[in-house]
Amino acid sequence: SHRLVDHAHCLLLAPSPAAAVAALRAHLEAHLTQAGAAELEFTLLAEEAGPALQVVATLPAGETASRELPAALAAWHPPEFAALHWALRDAEGRLLREPPGAPFLLERVELTCPDGSVLDYPLYTRPGEFVQANAAANRQLVTALLADFDAGGEPWLLDLYCGAGNLSLPLALRGARVLG
Repeated sequence: SHRLVDHAHCLLLAPSPAAAVAALRAHLEAHLTQAGAAELEFTLLAEEAGPALQVVATLPAGETASRELPAALAAWHPPEFAALHWALRDAEGRLLREPPGAPFLLERVELTCPDGSVLDYPLYTRPGEFVQANAAANRQLVTALLADFDAGGEPWLLDLYCGAGNLSLPLALRGARVLG
């Protein structure tokens, strides 16, 4: 999951987003009446201009939070990222504000298939879509999936929780018919 569990240090998070999470925590504590009330999700993006951060905030109930949180997010500019894209969602999960320019480049995927062929494609994501939290582990997962994949007979793939298409897109590029 890409949901942040509120604690001081995450052992799986890379140093750059970890520093951004700490900076955002301090920024929100300084600018919000109820700093711990919002649920935040982070996605590290690999845009052409450099690394970017996507933040999806779920608004807590209450009029004060719905006014304060958007203003606090708009005022935050993490220096280690080329861009910050933020979205707002209500308590029922409906998107209230999508950042201009979405979807965003999650990463440029380059994989060598077991047969030696190379897949090279962009993977995009929208706010709130599921993506794997660890890019290196994700490449291992996709490589293992491709090793077991047989494109003979034009197989169908039903991807019920496809998110950004992380698993189904490389299989489609290898010949599977995908419904996701």
